[in-house]
Amino acid sequence: MKLSEAFRFVSGVHDFSKTGTLLPTSRWGSRALLRECQRRKAPRRILEVGSGTGAVTSALVSCLEPGDRLVLCEINPDYVNYLRHRFEVDPHFARVREQVEIFQGSVLDLPGEHLHDCILSSIPLNTLPPGLVRQILERYRQLLAPGGTLSYIELMWLRWLRLLFTPGLSGRPWREAHRILEDFIGTHQVYRETVWANLPPGWVRHFRFTPTRTQDVETLRPVEGRKTLVMGPIRVASDALKFAAGLGGVAWMLRRAGTLAWSLPLLLAAGITTFLRDPHRKVEPDPDLALSACDGRIMAVERVRDPHLGEGEWLRISAFLSLFDVHINRIPVSGRIVDRFEVSGGAAPAFQKKAEHNHACYLVLDTPRGRVVSVQRVGIIARRIVTWMGLGELAAQGERYGLIRMGSRTDVYLPPDCYEPLVRPGQKVVAGITPLARYTGASPR
Repeated sequence: MKLSEAFRFVSGVHDFSKTGTLLPTSRWGSRALLRECQRRKAPRRILEVGSGTGAVTSALVSCLEPGDRLVLCEINPDYVNYLRHRFEVDPHFARVREQVEIFQGSVLDLPGEHLHDCILSSIPLNTLPPGLVRQILERYRQLLAPGGTLSYIELMWLRWLRLLFTPGLSGRPWREAHRILEDFIGTHQVYRETVWANLPPGWVRHFRFTPTRTQDVETLRPVEGRKTLVMGPIRVASDALKFAAGLGGVAWMLRRAGTLAWSLPLLLAAGITTFLRDPHRKVEPDPDLALSACDGRIMAVERVRDPHLGEGEWLRISAFLSLFDVHINRIPVSGRIVDRFEVSGGAAPAFQKKAEHNHACYLVLDTPRGRVVSVQRVGIIARRIVTWMGLGELAAQGERYGLIRMGSRTDVYLPPDCYEPLVRPGQKVVAGITPLARYTGASPR
């Protein structure tokens, strides 16, 4: 965010209830808002509501592709004039000027002859009266195409703080608006992202109004960034932040105490951060291939029966992840998550055969070519499985979906009569890059 743009945004804040914040959305908040939109393949029709001076718009125009259409809806005339000026003089904006339409007014008055694949909203619903909140949410439902996504940013804890400090009759409208939003979130939210690097910090919520379908995965592509912390050239899983912060605090206290051991927590923090590294991968999706779900080395390629997956036979491809491998897991085949469950078990070394009975998390995908299962299994050290995706979500091939802390194992289960293996035991594999198996064209079970 440029400092001049922040000043212009602040100067246009005549009524806090119409902006909901005193500063524009940060670039990290903008990236989170665009997450679901970027997963969709072009051409897309996109609506941004509450564009302000263009903080989110700037990120949007960067990812516009030929065939995309963008509609900006902003009620503040000063902001609208500034946006139009930017599309005239700013080369970054002018590049896509013919693909953009600017509407001045309320989203309730926006013409509805076109449905939108993605809606991005910065409207401060947590500061509006309940009747207006209900109307806006219903309008979003009317404007969103089937299978589309609504992404909305709100300031963290603002609704709860307002309820706390406005009790009694004066707080009745806020309690009603809060109830409406909570009901809406409970019914339609797919997932929520926390954006600390925003002033104030915020939540970005992603919604769908229609049930996801397996065939909808064909409209998606993998997008990097969810649960990733980017610090210049360094990319790590966001889980590393709490470890680094905690160990940094310990180091500070030890140094204040005058002991030379203060460097040890910093070395440990550096080691954990390296372990949780999350390098960028350019995934080339191919519906006829099953890609590796992890970095590591192939342990076994075999036909098995797994009591947790019913009585049928599966082609199981197992890989061992050493302490030196990237531990981010990726989706092997595009699909809809129809089941996710954990199985209690032991903690044998992940490279041993008996590790197949270790504690595990199963992610079951319904794909156009049959059921596919990706299983995260713990190892002997720091046995912690993290899965970021949940039931009903659509997952694109090669998309990051979780990690296993320290040594571990990942299994991919495929329909045995539909896929032929392309790897052998001992072979090195890379998540989202190395093909594990090829679809043979047989009928999925």
